[in-house]
Amino acid sequence: MAQEAFPLHYLVWNNRYLELDRELKKKQQDKECVDPRGRSLLELAVCLGHVESTRVLLRHNADPTRCSARGWTVLQEAVSTGDPELVQLVLQYRDFKRATERLSGIPELLSKLRQARDFYVEMKWEFTSWVPLVSKVCPSDVYRVWKSGSCLRVDTTLLGFEHMTWLKGRRSYIFKGGDGGAMVMEVDHEKQVVYTEPLSLSPRDAPSLLAAMLPSQENTAQRLTSPIVSTHLNTRNIAFERNKSGIWGWRSEKTEVVSGYEAKVYSASNVELVTRSRTEHLSDQDKSRCKGSRTPLQSFLGIAEQHVSNNGSQVSQCASPHNPTAITAEEYFDPEFNLNGRDIGRPIELTSKVQRFKATLWLSEAHPLSLAEQVTPIIDLMAISNAHFAKLRDFITLRLPPGFPVKIEIPLFHVLNARVTFSNLCGCDDPVSSVTMHSPEGATDAGQSLRPLNCEVDPSVFEPPADYTMLGPGRNEPLRDEDDNLLQFAIQQSLLDAGTESDQVTIWEALTNTRPMSSQPPLYEEDSQLERAIQESLSLSLAGGESGEAPAQSPDSSPDPALNSPPSYNSLTDSRVTGAFAVASSFDEQLRLAMELSCREQEELDRKRREEEEELERIIQLSLTEKCSQVELVLAKNHQSMALMDKHKVKRQRLDRICEGIRPPILNGPMHPRPLVALLDGRDCTVEMPILKDVATVAFCDAQSTQEIHEKVLNEAVAALLYHTISLSRDDLDKFKGLRVIVRIGSGFDNVDVKAAAELGIAVCNVPAASVEETADTSLCLILNLYRRVTWMHQALREGTRASSVEQIREVAGGAARIRGETLGIIGLGRVGQAVALRAKAFGFGVIFYDPYLPEGVEKSLGLQRMATLQDLLIHSDCVSLHCSLNEHNHHLINDFTIKQMRQGAFLVNTARGGLVDEKALAQALKEGRIRGAALDVHETEPFSFSQGPLKDAPNLICTPHTSWYSEQASIEAREEAAREVRRAITGRIPDSLKNCVNKEYLMAASQWPSIETASVHSELNGAGYRFPAGLIGVTPGALPGAGAGVEGMVAGTLPLAHPLAP
Repeated sequence: MAQEAFPLHYLVWNNRYLELDRELKKKQQDKECVDPRGRSLLELAVCLGHVESTRVLLRHNADPTRCSARGWTVLQEAVSTGDPELVQLVLQYRDFKRATERLSGIPELLSKLRQARDFYVEMKWEFTSWVPLVSKVCPSDVYRVWKSGSCLRVDTTLLGFEHMTWLKGRRSYIFKGGDGGAMVMEVDHEKQVVYTEPLSLSPRDAPSLLAAMLPSQENTAQRLTSPIVSTHLNTRNIAFERNKSGIWGWRSEKTEVVSGYEAKVYSASNVELVTRSRTEHLSDQDKSRCKGSRTPLQSFLGIAEQHVSNNGSQVSQCASPHNPTAITAEEYFDPEFNLNGRDIGRPIELTSKVQRFKATLWLSEAHPLSLAEQVTPIIDLMAISNAHFAKLRDFITLRLPPGFPVKIEIPLFHVLNARVTFSNLCGCDDPVSSVTMHSPEGATDAGQSLRPLNCEVDPSVFEPPADYTMLGPGRNEPLRDEDDNLLQFAIQQSLLDAGTESDQVTIWEALTNTRPMSSQPPLYEEDSQLERAIQESLSLSLAGGESGEAPAQSPDSSPDPALNSPPSYNSLTDSRVTGAFAVASSFDEQLRLAMELSCREQEELDRKRREEEEELERIIQLSLTEKCSQVELVLAKNHQSMALMDKHKVKRQRLDRICEGIRPPILNGPMHPRPLVALLDGRDCTVEMPILKDVATVAFCDAQSTQEIHEKVLNEAVAALLYHTISLSRDDLDKFKGLRVIVRIGSGFDNVDVKAAAELGIAVCNVPAASVEETADTSLCLILNLYRRVTWMHQALREGTRASSVEQIREVAGGAARIRGETLGIIGLGRVGQAVALRAKAFGFGVIFYDPYLPEGVEKSLGLQRMATLQDLLIHSDCVSLHCSLNEHNHHLINDFTIKQMRQGAFLVNTARGGLVDEKALAQALKEGRIRGAALDVHETEPFSFSQGPLKDAPNLICTPHTSWYSEQASIEAREEAAREVRRAITGRIPDSLKNCVNKEYLMAASQWPSIETASVHSELNGAGYRFPAGLIGVTPGALPGAGAGVEGMVAGTLPLAHPLAP
């Protein structure tokens, strides 16, 4: 019977999603039909937890915004199942449906506005709360509205509510409708950016919009760990009545003047705000965190709270977690069968709160605005993406008394009210420069007839400023779920335990509206029992002292604080306690001894910790004051069993005893329990020491070459940390006898011969994400410096040059150029390259890039343009920025030949590697003017000096000493990650345990690796070695095995194996 009466529901019940898909494709039955229990197909699939059927129904456009007969949405039912995949799926399609409705609904609303008269009005929003002190943190805002024809502009400074805070900013929303379609522009005045979006959705754009609506895991987790809340206004019994004023016996109907218009004041009684919360999906910990207590204040304010446990009849057998009472399909689909309270889905744990309000309205019959024709379309337009306007729309759609609501005060949520006031119509109260009023003939007194309404709005209001950056429709962000965020805020405030009138609160507790702190922390049952035992033991001690049995205290000893504390409650109320515990004196003695031993143990641990910290500080001071070449080594030995050492016999360990027993390297084998780790080209180990001190001995060398490294380190070090100031060739690596792993503190690793290291069994690692933000920021600073010539202007002022006249300014600032419209060419679109591209776009650059190893499609997600060859990039770029790693195939990438391919007067920036640029060719190009200016943070010879080398006489050149990577935060993060990589090598197995091994493939197949004479090897893609025969160098990278792989692990982008433009 069920299969015949409800065939689609029956398929959903049994999760036969393939048959369901075939039936839905026939389009013979309504997919929104409901079963005898009032559930649609989608609601039934969600309640039963059938992800597969839910996905099929959503793909066939089942309504994910539908609300059940019980008042719960499909998303809320999905959250109640506790299934993250189901929640993420429903949330994605719900947001997609909201976005499509927005795209189709706004043009229709704009067409309605076209028929109305033009006007300007201000809507003042004030948020208040009945919770004490919460109103002080609630903001206010004034929405300024311009309307002209089918164009609408709304300015606001209150952007929304997110992460329990109000978001502020200066935004303008411009809606422009026309016969050819509609467009919305979001103008961010703080960032000076304009986001434009055509309000149309083609079938080709639907998949990409759906993919953009995929919620984050954090969003999904937040919903699964918070109560399900439904808030609605119950207006069935609402009644409007005139407010009265005056004293008893002389009362009259109340009127007030609001914004220059006489308004009648009405009260809307029997307005009930119903808040329902479900918690069946929460863990016990989440429930205890969200649980609130009922306070006298809530009772006084008329909050009725009802707890409902809808478990129904219990049975011994459960069909599934989503059908706990084992309802059969025949029982469920039989409308005559009485389930007796049983239902599918998790047993509902429901809490209902009803708060009764009196909404207040100020209605003016003389106001010239039309609520239905002029204001309602605007509120509908803003309600699509704004929770406040949605609540206002729900209220004004009621059957209000006659007149225009110049002022409304309504409840928004359980603790938040909103007061909306319409003022400054057409600028009559406070003139607006963009609005011109035209007074109609025969205007009479204010408050009795229409005020001047005819006005003309300047068309420039609906155009963004010309100097703002225009960003196209690539900004596909899901709409903020302000309604849910505000609900979370309301839950947080309404569940506060307000305490009682007798509680004492601190200033901070009063300002933040937190519950008064109790004098003692909450105790668990075991803790409370222990406290009672201690109190009774102390009462025995007090009783013994009165009889003269207490031991005498020395004059120097301090009294026990517990003895000076007030007697316990039990000792004052029950005289039998002393006698009872006298029998158990042995227990008291054992308890006292246990407490004394515990205190002694804690004091011993504190003493040992202080001694360890003092020893560590002494070692650090020695390492900062003694050179490695002057003393043998300063070694910090911190063994795991240091707590068992005799602190009275601390000895400085001898070097030969610390490093004894270190084994030679073995591939994929564990290290010696106490290896030696050396920082080769630095002297500060304070960041690395806390991470490695319990597994390794750490030493520094402060060397510039391997010739300065102590013989002890060369013989016994098994791990090495290094910056970029020291290079390790094959000959240098041969000097290390026991080296197993090298970790480069940074992203680049061109100063280490990774292939030779692999042949010697040495793993080479890096920190790929190190200093990405810093390098990108520095790159952009150098680019802006070249365009605006800030450095040269500063030097001119330093030298005494005056710039008072236009001619002097032109001479000092000669060569400064406008940025907007220029083309920036990026070579190597890795992490840094992408970061530079995004920053450059914000400044108005058009960005192109060349990176043959980047997979197709990445440029579309970033809004960039890919160049097929390096020559194409050089020809079309006004400024070229290098962001690729250095290898044997791209040395002197920028040489005399490639410089000739660049535009005349182009700029060049290099923050990657100095070997990428032929400095002789660059110096000549700067002198001849072929390159207008260059900025280099890296150089062929480092440390760099202007006093020597080919660049010493080059004009229009900015040089910095390889510091683009540095910031205090980035340096610490890179050092910590490098130390953690060394720790993984020590405690795990090499190379399996390493996270960022760049020569893993070399290391695993070192014995089978072909010689360099027979193959060209590229090893920059996430540490993997890719071998290409020499005859294939000219082949398109996409056709090569492994090409484009490892984009996530790219350090700074990659380059082709052989330069296609090499002379």
